[in-house]
This record gives sequence, structure tokens and C-alpha cells, in this order.
Amino acid sequence: MVALGFILFFVIFFMAMWLLVFLFTVVVPGSIKLFLLNKFGPTWAKKLAGLEVEE
Repeated sequence: MVALGFILFFVIFFMAMWLLVFLFTVVVPGSIKLFLLNKFGPTWAKKLAGLEVEE
């Protein structure tokens, strides 16, 4: 049972590590880029990214 506990602990631990790696390499930089594009980007780039509703 101790071995099973170690296995489950490391499976959950590595899943959490992969989630953090994904968040800080894909989600956070992507949201920062979208924020900067929305704030400072040209109109054509905002429309291309779907950030501006066309009238």
C-alpha cells in the first residue's frame, strides 16, 4: 500500500507540474499578448484576432 501511495502521489504531482508548465508557457504569455494587442495594436490586427466587433 505504501508503494501505491508513492505512485499516486507522483502521478498527481507530475500532472500538476505539467499543468503549471502549460499555464506559464502558453496561457499567461498568450493572454499578455492579447492584452497588449487590444491596448496598443492597430485596428486591422484587432479585427484579425477577433477583439473588435465589426459594425
